[in-house]
Amino acid sequence: MGFIMENIRVIGIVYLIGAIITFIGLFAFFMWAAKADDKEQELYPEYPIEDENEPFSLYITVVFIISIMTAIIWWGGVPLLLGGLLLYDKITQEYPQLMGGMNDTEEKENGKE
Repeated sequence: MGFIMENIRVIGIVYLIGAIITFIGLFAFFMWAAKADDKEQELYPEYPIEDENEPFSLYITVVFIISIMTAIIWWGGVPLLLGGLLLYDKITQEYPQLMGGMNDTEEKENGKE
């Protein structure tokens, strides 16, 4: 406990920098996805998006809230998510029958069967 109390300012600065980077990165990703969606809509106007009447400000508000929440829990949520994905990958490689034999198609394509 002494280490935390002695270095609380450094820990707080590192947490704040990580939160800011997470917020900016996630917000930028969502804005990029929105622009890519608009570009796709321009390229293929024969397939209209059903929610065309929804305001863009609603999208910005939802993205802002998601980015804020992710920035607050970045230190716990991101490692938990990555750890879960790594565990899922290990389980699918070790026990393919549990995951419905998803790796069987890869083995057949590679000529192992």
